Amino acid sequence: MAKDYAKLRSDKIKNNRQLLIQLGLQTTEPEVQVPTLIPTKNVKSSTPKESQPRIPSRQSLRLKLLKKPSKEKEKDALHGAPVSKIIKKPPKNPSVRTSHRLAKKERKSYKEVTIEDLYQKDQISGAMQANKAFSEPKISYSRPVVIFTGIENFDSLREIVGELGGTVEYKDVQKATHLVTDKIRRTPKFISGISHCSFYLNPNWLLQSQKACHFLDESKFVLDDVEGEAKFGFKLKESLQNQNRTLFQSYHFYLTPSLLNRETTIKLITQAGGKVLRRNDTNCKDRNRYYVISCSEDSKFCREMLQQFPTSNFFDKEALFSSLLNQEIRFLDQFRFDAGWSSTPA
Repeated sequence: MAKDYAKLRSDKIKNNRQLLIQLGLQTTEPEVQVPTLIPTKNVKSSTPKESQPRIPSRQSLRLKLLKKPSKEKEKDALHGAPVSKIIKKPPKNPSVRTSHRLAKKERKSYKEVTIEDLYQKDQISGAMQANKAFSEPKISYSRPVVIFTGIENFDSLREIVGELGGTVEYKDVQKATHLVTDKIRRTPKFISGISHCSFYLNPNWLLQSQKACHFLDESKFVLDDVEGEAKFGFKLKESLQNQNRTLFQSYHFYLTPSLLNRETTIKLITQAGGKVLRRNDTNCKDRNRYYVISCSEDSKFCREMLQQFPTSNFFDKEALFSSLLNQEIRFLDQFRFDAGWSSTPA
């Protein structure tokens, strides 16, 4: 069919050329090359099509801008790592995610505990503590502040305190934690130290600590002086248990001029929280908390003060010492000061 159609077409073209020659419009007859028509249906072309540049439309550009970059292909130009690994977007609701993670951790760590398990655990811990108590001696790891009283040659003991890492206090009892002495004495340091020091120890505590190269437990070296306790009327152990640093707080004292060791007595009162007044400051509202500390040399002076205070407010300084040693207010009748007015009505 295709060949017949091509033959008919070529004959028609020849006839047309001859007609033009007869009319004088064309002198020579050109060679006519009739193209062979080959059906192109279902036939692949051997020559590749020329690639023409395609102009993108506005809609395609807009879609490209809105399109999300692929995590695998898009990489950071500087580090070469995927953008998704560098920039992590926060979760939409972080509180919910964190709560789920915590719940998972609690589920993993949770374990049902019965009463038998607790009882068994207590038995094991108790046995371990008992074995530790028998095997290891108790050690004081604190750095004590040591003060000495009544010990003449304490240079060697002072060096031991420094070697073991402690400090030595010479004057201020309020800064000390340990008082070292060989027996009960009524020195100002001993009396005032009961209100402030935690331990009263004998010198053997430092000697044994030097051998052990650390401060030993204080309970084995507590000062024990039964004769001294009977002489001064107090129990050292009970006084330390009832320790009161503000024993004389809200109490007012007036010391007469001739009182012996006046400055030392003032220091003992103030260290226990008391207040020492002058004679012009005798206008005290609470008369029951105002005491006059006097001596026999000031009997005449005390009689002049009877107009301001009754005789029940006059005491000897032994009342102060007894109160500090026992750590309780002991202004008793046995310590009252009598300036010869026992027959005079108060």
